[in-house]
Amino acid sequence: MDEDGNEILAPKLKIFSNCKKLIETLPLQVNDEKDPEKVALTDYDHWVDAVSYGLAAHHYESSKPLPKEETVIRKHKRKLEKKTKQFNKRIS
Repeated sequence: MDEDGNEILAPKLKIFSNCKKLIETLPLQVNDEKDPEKVALTDYDHWVDAVSYGLAAHHYESSKPLPKEETVIRKHKRKLEKKTKQFNKRIS
């Protein structure tokens, strides 16, 4: 918490000092005149494009639903089914 009682959140994106081209070109980006939510195409936007693709891929992966956890009863039933099959093989 800061001195005003506001929660301090961790950054969602960290840009490291070895990302020299990104750090160099990020402040040079300008908004697209037709769509202010986009960056205008320039000769030096490759690094910003790469970050945006990476963020989009990360968001896609993190927005997938988590696999359902197997319940204790389902695990037990699965084990019983396996043991029953093994038993049936032995007696046949």
